[in-house]
Amino acid sequence: MYSAQLVRVIQYGILFLLFAGGAASAAQVTGLYSASVDADTPVERRVENALAQVLVKVSGHRDIMQRPETQTLLDNASLLQQAQADERSIGFDPVGLKNLMSSLGLPVLPDDRPELLVWLAQDNGEVAELVESGGDIYGEIYLAMQQRGVPLRQPLLDLTDQLALTAQDLLSGDPSVLQQASARYQPDAILVGVRKGAALSWTLWWDGRQIREQSATEPPALHQVAHALADQVLGIRDLEQESSVQGTLVPEPVGAFQPDGITLEIEGVATSAAYLDLTGWIRRQPGVLQLYTAGQNGQRLTLIVQFEGGSGALGQLLAQNPQLMYETEGRYRWIGL
Repeated sequence: MYSAQLVRVIQYGILFLLFAGGAASAAQVTGLYSASVDADTPVERRVENALAQVLVKVSGHRDIMQRPETQTLLDNASLLQQAQADERSIGFDPVGLKNLMSSLGLPVLPDDRPELLVWLAQDNGEVAELVESGGDIYGEIYLAMQQRGVPLRQPLLDLTDQLALTAQDLLSGDPSVLQQASARYQPDAILVGVRKGAALSWTLWWDGRQIREQSATEPPALHQVAHALADQVLGIRDLEQESSVQGTLVPEPVGAFQPDGITLEIEGVATSAAYLDLTGWIRRQPGVLQLYTAGQNGQRLTLIVQFEGGSGALGQLLAQNPQLMYETEGRYRWIGL
């Protein structure tokens, strides 16, 4: 006869094995490369506002906009923008955006993300009940997870669910019952929230771990705990802890300072592909020490090149590229092929 403690260990082991190994059956996230902007957002700020939202989703990092490299993306937001049917919903070219982010050393997560199944229960003292996922609590958690690009799944709470799982099971945290009830949804992770009065206790079952959090029921508190849980599911660390190789394309925040170097203005940079082709070619050339994106206005791109030679030697180097047409001193036109 097995002891109760051994049975509990076996039950926990079964559930841990179910979710060990991360996002084995990860879900394709929709809407990663588009965002909605408020109608009262100034027209000249809408594209940049939408891109900032998309960068958080694509990278998974809430603090991605603190990186100075993101200014290059904002400078080139119009190049990355796709045609839109709704002026409030703005989309961006996935390939161009990810390539540019990678070239800047910014984190890019796969489009397939771990799917999170959320069970909610209300503890009223003597009586406990399952909570419909369409309520305010789920809505706030969904909003925060959507901002991070984490797909949520809500149980149907139909007869099958009600026979497989009770609110008391969620309160007791029985792993075997939770496993059986959740199996029909095939999630990558399970989040259990139990409300008691104005407090919520959260348990995340993910990657062989049981992670516990506490929160209040107000939206700011729910957003805070949701972002903390999203960090766990996405494997996000602080950007300062991220290990990445520093590239030669180092953009600077607008207005921060004017770096030393030779200024070039290049017209005709109309797409993200053109931007990547142009800057990639320049930074690969011998003698190019550093390349800064100083700004972008329409199809005119301003670059600052730190070069071992003078402007004359740089001009001779640029003349070797048949896609660059010389116009006047320091000004060129990108004609492509």
